[in-house]
Amino acid sequence: MVLPGANFEVLHPGLYWPTQILLQRGWRIIRARWIWTPKAAEDPWRAIFSTLDVMSGYVHGLRRIYLAKSVGTLAAETAAAEGVPGIWLTPLTSDARVAAAIRTCPTSLLVAGTRDDSWQHGDELRQRHQICVVSDMNHGMFVPGSWRSTLRGLQQVNEAVEAYADRLLV
Repeated sequence: MVLPGANFEVLHPGLYWPTQILLQRGWRIIRARWIWTPKAAEDPWRAIFSTLDVMSGYVHGLRRIYLAKSVGTLAAETAAAEGVPGIWLTPLTSDARVAAAIRTCPTSLLVAGTRDDSWQHGDELRQRHQICVVSDMNHGMFVPGSWRSTLRGLQQVNEAVEAYADRLLV
């Protein structure tokens, strides 16, 4: 289940390539697509949970993984309750509720950048999960001012996703 960020569509390279990696490994993909309205921004938890309610009807009984970016990582609460792992891109771990949910998720992959203000990690996240931190990458998954560094960072992210996805298949 692919959940983009508020202003980060699935076709953005930061989500597109991880989605392709999962597809190449035989996962079926269902993705959320939304226009992040002021109403949704007022209560992002409600927006995420209502989206998950709709999506759950399509994946009932299937092996699942969450691939989520930013506000999509609010789904970690549902993933933890269901025992479903996730690939959490720029997770909102500065939000106590998201951080608590991710701490209780099955072993997941967390991806962030050193210039991402929403990324706060503790040793408990590092002990439980795989973590990929890209130097100088911001919350938009860009290295400001350097397309080359951005591409190297995205390669680092994709390699981490690939290694994590391969471990899930074992």
